[in-house]
Amino acid sequence: MSNRVVVGFSGGIDSFYTAFSLKQQGFDVICLYIKLFENQEALSRASKLSDLLGVQFESYDAQELFKKNVIDKSIEMIFKGFTPNPCSICNMKVKFKILDKFRLDFKCDFISTGHYVRISHIERTRVFRGLDGKKDQSYFLSLVPVEYLERDIFPLGDITKKHVTEAMQEKYSFWKDIHSSQDLCFVKKGYKDLIKERCGIKSGKFIYKDKVVANHSGSYLYTIGESRGLGHKEPVKLYVQSQDHLANIVYLNTKEFCYKNSVVIGYINLLNELPDRCLVQIRYQAKPVMCDIKFEAEKVYASFHEKVFAPTPGQIASFYATDNKELLGGGIIIGTD
Repeated sequence: MSNRVVVGFSGGIDSFYTAFSLKQQGFDVICLYIKLFENQEALSRASKLSDLLGVQFESYDAQELFKKNVIDKSIEMIFKGFTPNPCSICNMKVKFKILDKFRLDFKCDFISTGHYVRISHIERTRVFRGLDGKKDQSYFLSLVPVEYLERDIFPLGDITKKHVTEAMQEKYSFWKDIHSSQDLCFVKKGYKDLIKERCGIKSGKFIYKDKVVANHSGSYLYTIGESRGLGHKEPVKLYVQSQDHLANIVYLNTKEFCYKNSVVIGYINLLNELPDRCLVQIRYQAKPVMCDIKFEAEKVYASFHEKVFAPTPGQIASFYATDNKELLGGGIIIGTD
């Protein structure tokens, strides 16, 4: 084998720059378009962009795998009262699994994606936040098993989104007219519309201080900490504090009542040893908070050193070293206190 790499290639500017950069570095690049849903325009664009780069193009139909492991799993979690993070589930169950399969099938040395993260393979695999703090995507990789990361290359980890955009727009002017793809790539009609379609509409009540303040179309449509579009006429700003899905009730309260002292984290995936104290990040781009960690019965009990706003069951909790640089792993929040 030579320096062959398979690149997860959506046809967006980040994956395009990744493939471009690796080819410039002398890699034999294969661009792999993973088809998650029917989108002939995206597939055609990815193929044409691969031709423009002069590299091999392949596609893989992952629609059934995606439906089973991401869409259906997300809906199942919603029914159980959780608010899932589809991007992290997709990385764990679909994208990196397929990329690693293609690495073996095409006898490649490495896999690569357009994530803004840094990785080191000295002695063992270690993942670090990307240089661009506003774009760092290590949070979304916290559930990916280390065996899928051991042969990863992340060219965007040491540069900024601004650099990627400016470099590609300067070299290829058509990038000035192409917008970045949405994170929730499978939701064409909107996330809540998809949930309504799959779960149905169930008229229910918003409750604040033991009184009905508005109606809603289903308690599963709302996330803890959410404040927009609640439809009440109270003189104070209210947030979703909790839900009773059996009774189809959403309880609202003012912000100070939505803070928690700790979380219970399940479905643990570790990339490195988890110390007794580390930083925990409970949503993308949220401030990481120092926690005392207790690991027992395959769960992590994380006690915050300062109260945290609206940790939400179903969302990802990522573990970072105390210097806030190295990603140690992650899990799914299954409870709060």
